[in-house]
Amino acid sequence: MKCNKCNNYFDIKELKQVEESLFCKGCFSSLLDDALSPKNMRKKLPINKKGELTRKSPRLGRVEFTFYMIVVWLFLPVLTQFIIFKFLNYPITHQLLSKDLILVLESFKPLEVVRVGSGYSGIYNAMNLWMIQIPISMIYAHGRLKDIGWNPLLSIVLGLPVINFLLCLWKGTKGENNYGLPSGEAALGKKIVVYGSPVIIPVALSIFGIILYG
Repeated sequence: MKCNKCNNYFDIKELKQVEESLFCKGCFSSLLDDALSPKNMRKKLPINKKGELTRKSPRLGRVEFTFYMIVVWLFLPVLTQFIIFKFLNYPITHQLLSKDLILVLESFKPLEVVRVGSGYSGIYNAMNLWMIQIPISMIYAHGRLKDIGWNPLLSIVLGLPVINFLLCLWKGTKGENNYGLPSGEAALGKKIVVYGSPVIIPVALSIFGIILYG
């Protein structure tokens, strides 16, 4: 029988069958070495190139930054209050925690509803968790400043509340800058929250007020 690679004739016992082809021992070993060589394996598995294509941009666009600021500054305090409210409703909580700790938890009320005449009014302190909110805000400001093309160290100042509103409005640089390519388009859900925030935020806080004080 003939080897399909070198075309020499061999006894059938000396040939190796690979799919529909026959190879002698020498040709078979050569094919095996080629298949397992690092060079060929890199061609088949372009891991590095794939990683480059999927690498996340260090830059943060306006919509995404604004979304995270809404979550951190407007929703995080009331969500924490809601979780504590639910937690304290379990009888076992009062058995496990000391009275002093329970009083501290009960006193955490960034959202308060007070009666005014025949109606109700809400008071919301969005900075009740400032020791957590400010560091998180600075982290996101770091990426936003890279998108604008400014020094990320400015996040120490521009990550502070009220001042960081500037980063919600300032346009990022078009195309690639010193910090890389722009981030992809924000997800639809984030766009809805940002552009619908004048309606979504008051409605959400009203719902939390009804749950907590209704």
